[in-house]
Parts: sequence; structure tokens; C-alpha cells
Amino acid sequence: ASEAAGALGHSAFEPPAEALAFVQALPAAERQRAVLRLMQSWSAGHHRLAAEEPPAGALRLQPRTRWPFLHFGSDQRFYIENVAAAFDAPGEWLWADGRLRYRRTATDAGEALAFEMPQLEQLLLVRGEGGSSGALVQDLHFRGLAFQHTRWLTPSGGWADNQAAAEVGAAIEVDHAQRIVFSNCSVRHTGGYALWLRESVRDSRIDTCRLHDLGAGGVKLGLAQQPQTAARISGANTVHANHITSTGRLMPGAVGVWVGQSWDNTVSHNLIADTSYTGISVGWRWTYGLVTSGRNRIVNNLLLNIGRGELADLGGIYTLGESPGTVLSGNLIHQVWAYPGYGATASGLYNDEASSGIVLEHNIVIGTEGGGYLLHHGRGNTVRRNLLAQGERAEVRVTRSDPATLLAFHDNLLLPSALQPFAGFATAPDVLFSANAVSSDLMPAGVANTARCGSGCVASAARLTVGSDPRSIGLTGADSATLAWVGAVTAAVGPPGLAAADIPPLVRGRPAVALAPPLPFVADIAGAAQGALPHNLRAVVGGGQARLGVQPEAGSPLGRCLRFDDAADTANLWEPYAWATLNHAQGSSQATLQLRIDASTALRHEWRDDALSFLTGPALLITPAGIEVGGRVVAAAPVGEWFTLRVAAALGEAAGSWTLDVRYADGQQRSLGPFASKNPGWQRLNWMGVSSVATRTSSPCLGGLEVVNSGGS
Repeated sequence: ASEAAGALGHSAFEPPAEALAFVQALPAAERQRAVLRLMQSWSAGHHRLAAEEPPAGALRLQPRTRWPFLHFGSDQRFYIENVAAAFDAPGEWLWADGRLRYRRTATDAGEALAFEMPQLEQLLLVRGEGGSSGALVQDLHFRGLAFQHTRWLTPSGGWADNQAAAEVGAAIEVDHAQRIVFSNCSVRHTGGYALWLRESVRDSRIDTCRLHDLGAGGVKLGLAQQPQTAARISGANTVHANHITSTGRLMPGAVGVWVGQSWDNTVSHNLIADTSYTGISVGWRWTYGLVTSGRNRIVNNLLLNIGRGELADLGGIYTLGESPGTVLSGNLIHQVWAYPGYGATASGLYNDEASSGIVLEHNIVIGTEGGGYLLHHGRGNTVRRNLLAQGERAEVRVTRSDPATLLAFHDNLLLPSALQPFAGFATAPDVLFSANAVSSDLMPAGVANTARCGSGCVASAARLTVGSDPRSIGLTGADSATLAWVGAVTAAVGPPGLAAADIPPLVRGRPAVALAPPLPFVADIAGAAQGALPHNLRAVVGGGQARLGVQPEAGSPLGRCLRFDDAADTANLWEPYAWATLNHAQGSSQATLQLRIDASTALRHEWRDDALSFLTGPALLITPAGIEVGGRVVAAAPVGEWFTLRVAAALGEAAGSWTLDVRYADGQQRSLGPFASKNPGWQRLNWMGVSSVATRTSSPCLGGLEVVNSGGS
């Protein structure tokens, strides 16, 4: 309540009652030591409880979060750590007051136990003098050494990750050096990253090393913001034939291999497995203009179990910014999964903001939540001769149109699981399709819809199988050229001589993750600035004369409302519209809406899942003629008066029908239903929206939107 409207929800939030009671019961010393780990879409923070008094019923954190609470949906996850009250299960330990406490498990009961407590944040620093004339460290070779145990302690003021834990240090760091080699080394049990070839490091190599059990990620090359005037920008380094496994143990937003603003690097033949976020990240600039990286080669890597369902908006291989000459080739990516329903999904190959000038070829992507290839926006990229298969959603997605996109997508083989293999702007003119093949092998009840691809796609009889060794790919029914390059990739991928026993078990399909109990959702109309959108709603206005924002409204429950100023010149009939992202999968949900309509209003209210194509459960239309369900008026909708709708539906296997209660300004109430879901098979509430579908100027108002779930998970 004490935050400015434009920054609402960055410091204080209302947790569930039992969580609030838990924190409030902590002694002062415990509150000071406590760490609240907050999970957002693609990042997570280690926050402290702020000394400043929070609003009633809330907790206040420091530092501020990167995004407002509930910005990505109502399924915000957080954990309280480092307090004695949470020390209640076998296998847990607590360091407090200079002593270690540990709860034995059944397997170690009665045994003498030894503990190792790391005391150092870093184990090795190699650092030249720097500057344009400073002496460089040169020609060092570290061979066959084992580095273990570093710590990372949450600062007294907390810590929040923006992305990829890019500023977090490493157990081994190199600056102002050239021709430095680490070969056949191991780095294990770190608090931060394992190795970082940091500032002004060139012609150096990390080769045949094993990096495991890492608090952050494996390897970083270069800086997040490289001074373009530096005499020697980091680059021309190699990360080759390493085993990088079990990353993100403390900082789940960290990356297996991260390449920042750097040129001419090679990341090749690595095994990267069991990451909590992206496997390989290349480039670090979000807009067009200054080109800060390029000519990087990401080739012949084996990536397995990427994401683990922990965070969202991630990729097996992820690129960011203009990157001329960069090539992603010959990589085999298995199983890329995000935490469901809280932020964007997970893709195999992900060209994010402004990714440009990149060639993606001869890659194999099998088993993803969001599909094999995603382009957010970028220019001049080429996607050719790739195998994209078993994506839970569309295999090819373009989520933002760019007049100069011209994505070349040709000679690829798709074996989609979704009937619609192409989503968003994955169609002409944004994409130039040619000579692609699409198999319907995974959809016996239908045929993949290739209308968006047009003449650029033909049907294929290809069939795909994967053995216990993820390199054992059986492909039949494809053309001889595809069979040849797929065979070449599977024979060459990963570290040379990689034995099947050294490959972590492949976790097929969606990981089993515990979903946070859905929090009650209340559209923050009260906290939004005039003309702005509530921070926990998203919207599309539609251009023209249409507007959507909070405005004063004397008769509304809050004295203000979210007004839908519709016009005849919006780009689409259903604009403007606003929606909440939810994650309700079980139990039952109930939505309460306060509305005022005018004589021209046509408002739709729908509940949808996140499938492609989505299914709709409750659906109704509000006009001056009344409230319509399935094309039939079931109740009055008085013009100029406030009335309340309460929509309720069971979810999961019990879904199929819903009810509607209408309460009018004079106190009268009608209970209606049950009504059948708009689409049979709808079971989950992931999207709840209100859209204006009027064909002329209208200004209906939404005075409140609240959603609660009971018995869900």
C-alpha cells in the first residue's frame, strides 16, 4: 500500500494466511536470518525480510523484485529457508550460532558422519594487469586438477537475479589473459558458477572437464556489458567436450554455458544435462542497433533434461541480440520443460529479442513443452535441415511480428504432437517456408494442419523412435538426405568417446513438479494509476481510437473501474481485451466480476486452458439484450447499472459444466445453470479474459475481478 502505483507489488505482497502466520511467529533473530526464495518466470531471488513495517496482512522484502508479484500469473512460488522452524525433515541441516544441526535419514542412522563446510567463494583467480598496455597472463595450462566446495552466501540486503545469474562469480575466474587452458579438470559443489573466462580473455580453452553439482551454472565467457572501447574484448575462446551436469542448485536461473557480449567463441561437443534453466545462452543485447556479439559456433552438443520444470521462458539453446555469423549446428536436444502456467514456455531452439543473422541447421530437438523452434523477434535468421519432434505445443512459433523479420525456414522435418504445428506469426509474410516435410505419425486421430506453411510444406511418412541412449534415434520414412545428416549428427554429438553409462538418465515428458496452490486473484484496479492497466492484468488494445485503462467511476465498488473504450477501427473485432494468467488445474474455481454496460456494449467473458488450440469452458456474452450463454439469453443485463456476475466451474476430471449467479443493484439475484463447457474436454483454467467485441463506440466498465480456487493444486 505504501508503494507508488507505477511500482506496485515489487516490495510487499500478501501471502497465504498460514505462510504469514509462520513468518510472524519467527523470533527476531530468525527473521533477520531468514531467506525468502521467490520464483518468477525466468529468474529467482534470495530476499530478506525488510525491517520496515509491511502493510497489514503482508510481507515486505528486500531487495525489490525484478517484476511485480503475480505479474506472470497467480501461481507465484516462494520458499522460506534458513530458519529453525523449517528444520523439520530428515536430510535437512541448519547452520546457526556457530554449530551445525542435521536430521539423520533412515540410510545414515547410526553411522558416523563427516561434513564439509566451504569457507571460500573462489578457489583460483588468474588476473593480468589490464588496460591497453597492461601485462597479460599467458600460456598457463591447468591439467587434471580437482576443485571442490565453494560457498555463496545471501547478502544481508538480499539478492535478485535479472536473468541467467549473469553477475554471479565463479569458483575459477580469469581476467586479462590469453592462451589459458583447463583440461581434464573437475569443478564440483560450487556456490556460484564453475569457470568464468571473464574480461579480456582470448584464445583460451576449457576442455574435457567435468563440472557437477553447481550452485549457479557451468561456464561463462565474456561480460554482460562489454566495453566496446576495450583494447582486448573477450573472445575466440573454446568450451569443448565437457560434462556439465546438475546446475542451478542455489540459483535456478543460471545457465549451463553462457556467452555474453563476445565474438568468435566455439562451444562444441559438450554434454549438458539436468539444468534448471537454459542449456546454452549466446549473446546479451535486447534491441537492434549496436552489435555486441557474433561469429559464435554452437556445434555438436548433447543437451538433456533442460529446465526440469523449475522456471519458465527458457530454451535448450537460447540467443539474444544481433549476432551476425553465429551458427547453431549439429546439436541434439532432448526434453526441455518449464514450470507450467507461470510465464512463457520452454523451447528447444529459442531466438529471443532482436536475434539476427543466425543460422540454425542440422539440429535435432525431441520432446519439448513449447515446441522445437521459437522466434520472439529478429531479422535475417535461417532455420534449415532441422528435425523438430514431439513438442507438446506447436513446433514452430513466432511470437512477435517484425516487418523485416523474413525468417527463412526450409528443408526441415517436423513430427509434431499438436495438430497445429505453426503458431503466432509463423506464417507468411514473416516466414518464408520452402521444402519442409511434416509427419502426422504422432496424431493417429488427425492430420497436422499445415495451412500456415502453404506450399512450403509437404506431408511426410517419417516415424521416429528413441532408445535408452538418447543418441539412439531411429528414423524411417524420411528422404535419404535427411537420414544421412541425422545419422551424422547422432554419431558426432557430445564428448568424443562418450559412454552410455556417463549419460544421465533421460526424463521423458513433463517433469513431476509440485504446483504452488493457486493464490486468490484480485485485479488491482484500486492500485493502478489513472489511465493505466492493473499490474496483474495483461491487455491488447487494438489500435485506432480504442483505449483500455483505469478511470474514475463514482458508482463503482472502488470509485474507479477498468474502462473498455471500444471503437469501430480496432484491428480485430475482439479488441480491446484484458486477461489474467492463472494456473488452476484441480478442485473448483469461482470468478466474481462487477460490470456496468452502456447501450452499445458487447463484452465476452471466457475461461480457457493453455492448449494449442485452446479449449474454452465457461463462456458468456453481455449486451443490452441480456446475458447470453450458447446463443441464448439467460438473464437481463441492465444498461447504466452495476451488477455482479459469479461464475463457478469444477476443474480436472470433474469439469464439464458451470454455473452463473447474477446479482443486481436492487438486491435481486438469479442462479442459473448448469451450462455445458463451450468445448468438450476443457479441464484447466489458465486464461481468463474480458474482451469488447462491439462494432461501434462503447465504454463498458469492469469494476472488479476476483478469482478463487478451492481444493486445487
